[in-house]
Amino acid sequence: ALRALGQLEAAVASFDQAVAMEPEFAEAYVNRGMTQRALQQFDAAMASFDRAIALRGDFAEAYLNRGLTLQEFSSTPDGLEDAIRMFDKACQLLPDAPEQHLCHAMALAKAQRLVEAEAAARRALAADTNDSSGARMFLAALGAVPMPDKIPDALLHKLYDAKASVWDTDANAHYQGAELV
Repeated sequence: ALRALGQLEAAVASFDQAVAMEPEFAEAYVNRGMTQRALQQFDAAMASFDRAIALRGDFAEAYLNRGLTLQEFSSTPDGLEDAIRMFDKACQLLPDAPEQHLCHAMALAKAQRLVEAEAAARRALAADTNDSSGARMFLAALGAVPMPDKIPDALLHKLYDAKASVWDTDANAHYQGAELV
């Protein structure tokens, strides 16, 4: 809740307390790492994700977030390749999660591995025929399919849902699905 409200330092302190009380709670390490990444604390975030992976080697969200952190903060080809390996592991653990496949596709494209990027994006689309991840638009950007005429409704709703709490508190708007009234 603190992270969603933008109180990132307080959220990290809360996650610190959670792992102090329950040192085997892998989810708390992932949440702390995500918050540390938002604060641009690369080393701390990586340590949190590494601890979560050590506790639960089958925790796809830990691999996904470790990959996102590497992709965001690493400027070396080795860092990008490590991110790709993290996304690959996350996709192996949860093959029906479209966001993981799309993150994998984006990292592969950044590494100029375009054939593999297209395949990963197609897996994202196959896992979510409503295309809430935007895989079809990514495929269009690769030149693999025509550009859609509009943003998929599922993606639009997902984007609105992600920002609804911010709008409600910042703009005093009233959120109802993809409509503002």
